[in-house]
Amino acid sequence: RDITVNMTLLLSDMELYRKYKGGYEVSIQFDMTDGTNKYTWFFPKVKFSEGSTLAGGQNTTVEQPLKAVALYDDSTGTSVKVTKGTV
Repeated sequence: RDITVNMTLLLSDMELYRKYKGGYEVSIQFDMTDGTNKYTWFFPKVKFSEGSTLAGGQNTTVEQPLKAVALYDDSTGTSVKVTKGTV
């Protein structure tokens, strides 16, 4: 099952931006916490669909609002994996 994702990436270099512009699939992982538990979100196969760059100054982090689709990944058998741990 595919999952539609809206996100804002904070880009400190051009690597992920080039992957977005080139139409490449990427994997994304991030952590969230509620103060007691930590939730690790892993999207093994993400394809960016649209976005616009909010330009910053020279040598600054750039905000990149994006829409993406987390695709089903045959090798992991899922489109998203959430792992619960402790802080």
